[in-house]
Amino acid sequence: MSSETSYGSSLLGDPLEPLIKDISWSVGPPLKYAMKGPAGGALHGKLFATCGTHYPVGPYFKYRQYYKKKKFGNGFFEVVDVDDEVLKAQIESEMRIIGPAMISDRAWLYDPAADRYEDLPNAPAALNWPDGLTVGDDFYLMGGMVFDKQKWDDFFAGRNTEQGSEMSRQVWKLTKESGAWNWVKMPPMPYFMASPMLAAVGRTIVAAGGAVAFDKDNPLTFKQRSPAVGVNSVKALDTDNLEKGWYDLPPIPGGPRSVGAIAAVGRKVYLFGGFYSFSWLNYADKREYYRDAFVFDMDTWKWRKLPDFPFKGYGWKAVVYGGREIVVTAGIRISNIDFDRSSYGEKLDSGNFDVVIFDTELESYKTLPSRVPPFPLNDSARKQIAGWFERIPPHKWWAHYDWARGIYRQTPKFALLGETIYMWGGDVLGTPVNASNELMVGKITK
Repeated sequence: MSSETSYGSSLLGDPLEPLIKDISWSVGPPLKYAMKGPAGGALHGKLFATCGTHYPVGPYFKYRQYYKKKKFGNGFFEVVDVDDEVLKAQIESEMRIIGPAMISDRAWLYDPAADRYEDLPNAPAALNWPDGLTVGDDFYLMGGMVFDKQKWDDFFAGRNTEQGSEMSRQVWKLTKESGAWNWVKMPPMPYFMASPMLAAVGRTIVAAGGAVAFDKDNPLTFKQRSPAVGVNSVKALDTDNLEKGWYDLPPIPGGPRSVGAIAAVGRKVYLFGGFYSFSWLNYADKREYYRDAFVFDMDTWKWRKLPDFPFKGYGWKAVVYGGREIVVTAGIRISNIDFDRSSYGEKLDSGNFDVVIFDTELESYKTLPSRVPPFPLNDSARKQIAGWFERIPPHKWWAHYDWARGIYRQTPKFALLGETIYMWGGDVLGTPVNASNELMVGKITK
């Protein structure tokens, strides 16, 4: 008999290592379309995008000489200005955009591995700043502002004094259930919601916060006298029980907010940061920025406070990896120091280029070694920034923003395909209507 005694396996078991050790980011091949604020994500193992500012880059440069700048609000937008009706029709057919923000109803899938696009049926409407998410094999498109081409054409021609956009409560499902892609109308949202934070728990859609509009005369019409205001309400739609329609969940406990990061892990919904705006129509409105975090349990219907995010921020996005870790990046990073933002001061705010991981089991944060490269700062962006500074106040959002750190990417689209995170379609600076055809590629190291 051996003199050594065996006491069995170690009581420690296998150590729980972080799933993600780092993410290395690079600029991928440019997309066919420049985008800002589309709806999109991962769908059928590919990248999906629809609506929002959405113009084809090739035709834009081909016909750029025919686009003229016209004053609109506090800035300038480009519109087709040509007398040749045949040429004008050709430009409009290839560009397929509406209004000064170049809104489109186009929809497509992109396979980055094969570098191949698949055109899908047009969205039911051309929507500016819509929202959406993937549930199973389907994509749900909702909210945003419907752009009417004829109304916008009449507006720019001086035949109409009203802009051609209306708020939408409608929800559509893009599905391939019948064998071919098609859009199916779903129960509408109870009222117009701008930029709610969306997550899917199983087949239930959770829409948290956002800004809402209550117009007693016409709840679908955009009117500055009835601006949207931030809320902390939470709505849900069980896509397997549509007869129930949208129903209420307990409100976010930390206050009204929109464009925070949200993600679902199992039966729980995690929410990080965001900002509150008294009126998203007013540059000088009351604002509040958050760094708090919460988790909502769909089984107990209760919110619970989590440790604060490392810094305040908004316009960022989240994706879940390995059923445990939530990856948060992009957007705007706001200083944790409270100070008067009504005039110039120390430049403490910047784009967020850090990649933060939240471990849902340990409920702790870590910042990865590698950062996302900033969007390039070009001459056009410098001129735009200079114009903003000339209007401080009242245009005081950027009085404390350090542009030398780089240009942000606000509210981009995220998609996790295998071991790679793709990011595109964010609101940037220095490009036509602040859209970009950039595709950022993040390779995960485990």
